[in-house]
Amino acid sequence: MQKSDVLRDKHLARTKATDLTRIVVKRKTGEVIQIDKTEEDRWDIKIPLEDRADDNRLRSWSFALTSASGIQFRKSTPSGEPDWLVSLTPSQGEVEHIPVYKSGEENLAMRPGESDALVLPRYIVEEMDKSALDLVAMRPVASKLEVERVKLAGEGRSVAVEKKEGQWPNADWSNLEEMLTQDALRGVMRREGEPWMTITLGEGEKARLYPVYKEEKQIWITPPGRPVSLELTPLQAENLVKAVQVLLAPPKEEQ
Repeated sequence: MQKSDVLRDKHLARTKATDLTRIVVKRKTGEVIQIDKTEEDRWDIKIPLEDRADDNRLRSWSFALTSASGIQFRKSTPSGEPDWLVSLTPSQGEVEHIPVYKSGEENLAMRPGESDALVLPRYIVEEMDKSALDLVAMRPVASKLEVERVKLAGEGRSVAVEKKEGQWPNADWSNLEEMLTQDALRGVMRREGEPWMTITLGEGEKARLYPVYKEEKQIWITPPGRPVSLELTPLQAENLVKAVQVLLAPPKEEQ
């Protein structure tokens, strides 16, 4: 590295993460991710599916695409179709387009207006390779305030309870609510078919049905109105199975 390069700004983008209103990543494979900031200052995925983005994951992702630093510069000018094209739209000003190329073991970014390439660390490229499902909102239920009533149905039985003075009848129902308001493991494309069981959550006059799917130890919950299902963490799945066994157990006189 030349001495003059030591003092050069090595941030991938000039646009600040806090000033972004749209992020688009196009891959040479034809895949595209587009995420837009809403008027409510929330991020929504627009392409390849329409869903809410996870605030924490989106914050980390946008930081990696803007504020993270490259390693050094290369006196090379790759051309042709880039392996990735990052397009950043600020609240004011022009869209910043940054093509990134694979070159042997290195990944080279051509920042606008510069004649040499910025060598990127591997983790930035890994961020560019994330799918939309890596960035969707991971909580089946956004807030405990949204849950006033719960109905479980499955395995030939159903049971329904509601909060009294803000409290559930016992700890098993509290644990179920806690699990539903925690981040799941990952998003997957929406599962279809006959569910293992269903969870119906009530808030005021609203009622929302959550189908739950199970294959061996894996469990997925499908939030209503969303194009994805959320795979629970192993601990969440284990706790849900235990809760269902207790909460859906027949009364002792039926056993």
